[in-house]
Amino acid sequence: MAGIHKIADINPTIDNLCVRIRVIRLWTLPSYGNSPLPYSIEMVWLDEDGGKIHASVKKAFVSRFVNLLEEGISYQIRYFGVGLNKGYFKTTHHEYVVNLNQRTDVHRLSESSSIPRYGFKFVSFDTLNAPGYDCTYLVDVVGYLAGIGNEKTLEKDGKSTKYTVIELEIDDGKIMECALFGNYAHELNAFLGSGNKDGAVVVLQFVRVKLFNEKIVLQNSMYGTKMFFNLEDTTVIQFKNSFVRFEESRGNIGGIPNEAAFLKIYQGKTIEQLKEFETNSICIVLATISHIMDTPDWWYGQCECNRSTYAFTKTFKCSSCGRLLLSITPRYRIKLGVIDDSDCACFVVFDKEAKQVLRKSCVEILDPLLLGEKIHASVKKAFVSRFVNLLEEGISYQIRYFGGYFKTTHHEYVVNLNLRTDVHRLPESSSIPRYGFKFVSFDTLNAPGYDCTYLVDVVGYLVGIGNEKTLEKDDKSTKYTVIELEIDDGKIMECALFGNYAHELNAFLGSGNKDGAVVVLQFVRVKLFNEKIVLQNSMYGTKMFFNLEDTTVIQFKNSFVRFEESRGNIGGISNEAPFLKIYQGKTIEQLKEFETNSICIVLATISHIMCTPDWWYGQCECNRSTYAFTKTFKCSSCGRLLLSITPRYRIKLGVIDDSDCACFVVFDKEAKQVLRKSCVEILDPLLLKGDLSDTPTLLLNLIDKTFLFIVEVQISDNPHFSPSYKVKKMTDNVELINKFKEAHPIQIDVDYTGGLLPISKTSSIIEGEKVKGAKNLLLEFSNEVAANDESELLENAITPTKRLCSESEESKVEGLSMTDDELKNLCLIEIEKIVNSNARSLRDYQSMPYPEMSHI
Repeated sequence: MAGIHKIADINPTIDNLCVRIRVIRLWTLPSYGNSPLPYSIEMVWLDEDGGKIHASVKKAFVSRFVNLLEEGISYQIRYFGVGLNKGYFKTTHHEYVVNLNQRTDVHRLSESSSIPRYGFKFVSFDTLNAPGYDCTYLVDVVGYLAGIGNEKTLEKDGKSTKYTVIELEIDDGKIMECALFGNYAHELNAFLGSGNKDGAVVVLQFVRVKLFNEKIVLQNSMYGTKMFFNLEDTTVIQFKNSFVRFEESRGNIGGIPNEAAFLKIYQGKTIEQLKEFETNSICIVLATISHIMDTPDWWYGQCECNRSTYAFTKTFKCSSCGRLLLSITPRYRIKLGVIDDSDCACFVVFDKEAKQVLRKSCVEILDPLLLGEKIHASVKKAFVSRFVNLLEEGISYQIRYFGGYFKTTHHEYVVNLNLRTDVHRLPESSSIPRYGFKFVSFDTLNAPGYDCTYLVDVVGYLVGIGNEKTLEKDDKSTKYTVIELEIDDGKIMECALFGNYAHELNAFLGSGNKDGAVVVLQFVRVKLFNEKIVLQNSMYGTKMFFNLEDTTVIQFKNSFVRFEESRGNIGGISNEAPFLKIYQGKTIEQLKEFETNSICIVLATISHIMCTPDWWYGQCECNRSTYAFTKTFKCSSCGRLLLSITPRYRIKLGVIDDSDCACFVVFDKEAKQVLRKSCVEILDPLLLKGDLSDTPTLLLNLIDKTFLFIVEVQISDNPHFSPSYKVKKMTDNVELINKFKEAHPIQIDVDYTGGLLPISKTSSIIEGEKVKGAKNLLLEFSNEVAANDESELLENAITPTKRLCSESEESKVEGLSMTDDELKNLCLIEIEKIVNSNARSLRDYQSMPYPEMSHI
């Protein structure tokens, strides 16, 4: 009709706009103060072509329109203003909004209007979860009510608001949470009170989409959202028809599941007819399962966006959104080979339906396969008659209350004293040790197939004490406490102490000596609990010691470097004894000359981060590293298959001092103290980006910083092995570094310069100080090499001053000396020789000066 405009065409350049619309949503914003009129009237208009636009009545004109406009009614409206559609939580994608004013003319249309009543445009689960989805628009969502949370109260700004979280199944098997606040929660309660919640379909019109805890969720807007339950609308009916719902009890697969779907709605077809379809369709087939196809590919790891994942270097990666994940949810995807009288085919059953048929979740079936644990079981002669008809091969059972042996020694035999046994007490000077401890390490206890039938001796630092609890069993109450022992550096094991052992612990704690306490457990049980190796006292045989003065315990303390500083305060002086008294200070060059395992102190500067992005690893429950293995992770040590891992630091630092350069490796415990963040805190943002190639800024900030390192030297038998050194402790405390320098002055050997320079000048050149214009050439060169990712040059580099030792032997002349520039030039020539051996030149490094060859 002439003079009537479409909503899609509305823009500020058209004069005298006139539209025929239906108000599909209308709400008011309250005024501040005591005004009886609302602050504004907000609407969404819809025309017969499906176009939508937001319309507003501002405060100045509210009195004119407040009783003139109603939700659900059609109008012809003309003479209104047009503005830009700005701000958050926009109701439509139209570029503009409409503003009604004093000139606006409103004429109500008859109910026979051809404009739809609601104009829903439902958004799918996959669209909402697509990367980069724009959450500034309100959307329409429809779904089955699949879950209802408890009503809760949100306290904010001194106000209390009731809210309830519901779950909506908006695509087949794809569930989304929605938080309903205030009146929307009351609307939900009123509906639930009607008793019609089973199979209920919920429509949310103009609902917010937001990212909460890294997951897309829904939430009502303050006033604009409209909620419907079991609405009789054509678009909702289409949703029901496209979404096959089976309302049978999930535990009763023998019942007839919704006859309408199987006998009335869809046509029955043979497999042959199925294959002849040329368009998408849904039909019913009667067939027999002949085999399971593509085993063991009967499951997949699911991302948060509900798509499948695959193992990707050290993480899982989503095949759809590209997100990197440290854990996945296993879901069924069973490929069935089926057959009928006409043909055969592959039918794929996904998680929701498979759970109903199998009556078990995917993880329930998968867990035992991942663990893969076996144990031999026997029934002795006295009990055979009881079990002979009770147990069958191939059948699964839950079995409890069975016995085992907890042997105190590995000896093949035991001794039995009898009436003839003779006992004679020896003098106290006996050379037999008092305790005979044989402490077992964390790695030994966690090794695959460890025999838990033997009682063991364990020593460790007391690092955690749980609350005392009570175990109720067979009408008896037993007090127990769980403690944590650090039995290897950074490796912690739990131990449950029952009965008198818990009382012994309490008595010790009451003495006030728990800080830094060393606990010895003699003849303690080793058991697997919740898929983790733990300790527990035996009924009577275990003996417990606190801070025992025994040579083996002292050896443990000496081999286990303990630092008692506050873990979050790396600025404080961290236990001077290890850094200044217990261990010797060494240069990197001296470190490389060790021929036996040792621990020493090194003052060095971090020149670069090596092997990026390999600064972390995925940890198994046995504390070893994992690697990607088809759809799971696999432990490199125990071989266990895992669906989730714990990220831990393993940072390889390129370090340098005046003598040489090396690779120092910092593991999780120490890295957390230095960086003041856990590995997962740094890793999470990179996982969300889907890119682990960048080195985190927090690590890069370590470059050019000087630390005191306590490092462990472990000698390798492999001559081709390039040594790296494990960092047991590091500190950048200036006061401690200065004390270390005073205690370990740098000793410069005259031979370093072949006697061509006094020690004072050599030291100045090496330190890059005192000599005008001099630099630490080795440090500058190593930084340049690191920037060009040529760290292997550093591994084989010989420091210039060291090389002079051998090459200038024949040049020693009494009284001969060099100027500063000559020595600097000589050092540059030596560096040039190093890079020449790797087919490069100092000219390739822009920041490095080039030597004057004519001066030598």
